[in-house]
Amino acid sequence: MPLDQKQSESHSMSFGDHLEELRSRVFKAVAVLIPLAIVLFFLAPYLREALCQPLFDALRANGQPAQVQSIAPAETLMVEFKLSIIGAIIVGAPWILFQIWKFISPGLYSHEKRFVHFLVPASCVLTAIGVSLFYFIMLPFTLMFLVGWGAPVPLVVDGSIVGEVAAGPSMPILTANPQFPQIGQMWVRMPEQVLCIAVPNELVAQPLTSKIVKSTEGAVQSALDAVRNATDPPTPAVDPDAPATPTRAPMRVLEIALGQAGGVQPNFRLEDYTDFALLLLAGVVIAFQMPLAILLLGWIGLVDVALLRKKRKVALFVMAIVAAVVTPPDATSMFIMLVPLYALYELGILLLIYLPASRVREGSLFRFHFSKKRASGTDNASRQPAQTERSSQQDQSVRPSSWEQSNAGDRETGRSDEDEDRGVKR
Repeated sequence: MPLDQKQSESHSMSFGDHLEELRSRVFKAVAVLIPLAIVLFFLAPYLREALCQPLFDALRANGQPAQVQSIAPAETLMVEFKLSIIGAIIVGAPWILFQIWKFISPGLYSHEKRFVHFLVPASCVLTAIGVSLFYFIMLPFTLMFLVGWGAPVPLVVDGSIVGEVAAGPSMPILTANPQFPQIGQMWVRMPEQVLCIAVPNELVAQPLTSKIVKSTEGAVQSALDAVRNATDPPTPAVDPDAPATPTRAPMRVLEIALGQAGGVQPNFRLEDYTDFALLLLAGVVIAFQMPLAILLLGWIGLVDVALLRKKRKVALFVMAIVAAVVTPPDATSMFIMLVPLYALYELGILLLIYLPASRVREGSLFRFHFSKKRASGTDNASRQPAQTERSSQQDQSVRPSSWEQSNAGDRETGRSDEDEDRGVKR
């Protein structure tokens, strides 16, 4: 049994015990994911808005209405359900990895566990960097190119002189809705590019659910007013000549998206865009694991630093092909994808140089400050065996002379004893 294997871990488990342990770990992992997915389902509209925000920005930049289509009746619901499941897996990934670790850790040696202790946190950090780069840089540039491809060119004309009154009818342009709009009032809200019209709320068709909720709220309010009037003292009579308190009628603001006519109108479907964004995100996350893949191949012995440095041009060519296939056909998107890929390749080489398998196995990953001391200790250690070897050679050189002297003395003593014995016999 290896020295780093604990005695308590040396016992073996049967196949049934392994299955029972696996079932227990899977149950514990799923038991956390299900309530987490339920909680995230109520937050799914915010996740959907955050995921669609880069698309809305690209549409507005190209003079198109910022909206997506939902063709199927349950499309929005299914998209939010998908986002809640994926969000639960991402948020619960540490718990899932912990359960996997608890299942496989009893069968690993101490030096093997050190490799996992380094790889898992490094993978999490690279994943977070990849997601941030995807959402804030890669996705906006990609959508900007795709939306603008074939879209109508915004029409720009010379306007009136600043301060000049318009001759014909005009419409106010506001950045927010008025606080108390009038019936029939219209305005354009920017930068959303929508035409707004204020209409009475009772004139708008109400769905059945809204009618049920409204009638229920009215019944509850009437019951509360009846209880309050029964317990409170009678109110004084109202003077009929007193001016009536003005009441504001509830208004509904209807909106019409405005865009540039002509050309190819980009009307994206919600489910298609969500699948596109999630698939591109998965590709970026997998690509950002390249340094760890290079490090693992180096630890196994399939590649080394010299080979990786020698094949830089080949690696750059392959990464350029991958970037050209994954990204839209423009130089900007390809360059944005190619630069991180090559940086990750160089990062893998650096990790293989400074974190060899021997250092990970010994548990000395972050002891760079003691490199000089370690080098001096190595020199002293190399000197000590040399001195020991020299002293042993000197001992061996001195030892034969002493042995010869002792042997000569023994021989003389033996001869004197023999002479005495002969004299006694005579």
